[in-house]
Amino acid sequence: MTTNLENSKDASTNAIKKPHFLMVLLMLMLFLLFMYLTFVAIGLRSPEGNLEGAYNSLVIGQMVGAFIVPIFIVCLFQIFRRFRNSRSHVNILVWTLVLLCFSTAGGLIDAEEQGLQSWLQQESMAANKSLPVMVDESTRFDSTKVSKRSFERHYTIIDITESEIDEATLKEFENNMRTTILQAFCNNDLFFEMRREGVKLADIYSEKNGKLLIHIISDPKDCSPEVADH
Repeated sequence: MTTNLENSKDASTNAIKKPHFLMVLLMLMLFLLFMYLTFVAIGLRSPEGNLEGAYNSLVIGQMVGAFIVPIFIVCLFQIFRRFRNSRSHVNILVWTLVLLCFSTAGGLIDAEEQGLQSWLQQESMAANKSLPVMVDESTRFDSTKVSKRSFERHYTIIDITESEIDEATLKEFENNMRTTILQAFCNNDLFFEMRREGVKLADIYSEKNGKLLIHIISDPKDCSPEVADH
């Protein structure tokens, strides 16, 4: 009779420990999944390592958060008596990590776009530090600007007004500039990242009073596949 009771007790103990162990294992797997998603998100946000230092800090912050947030949630639930046991602690930790994983996975949707925009903004700010500058006797390179998946370059023709140029001359100027700019965009290694990421180059020319003359858009799709990939 005693032996039966002991066996029953052992079986009951094993039945409790096994689910508990599985929950701990699940919690560990969820934590690893969270870290994996975090590193993927950081990689997407950091094209070619341009913001490597900032994103290394973000990775560390995510790792620390993965430890602190679940523990904080567990402590918060200790307000209620029914959660003051090890099984509840593990359950809370698991569900907190599940929510963290979903949150991180959701961030992957726009992480790549955010990374691209960050890189383009960085390139624009770097270029604007040395602008405006004269590129020839008549043309001043004023500024650059980022607009979604477009990198804009703004120029001013300083010795002409809209009324001083006829439509045929303007059209010829636009065609010549379009050909020259597209050739440079498709063949110059400076634009390799833009071509690879599908970023359009917009060149905007205005007359000396600020009125728009021409707006030329160079699209990576207009480059031959061999050129766009190199």
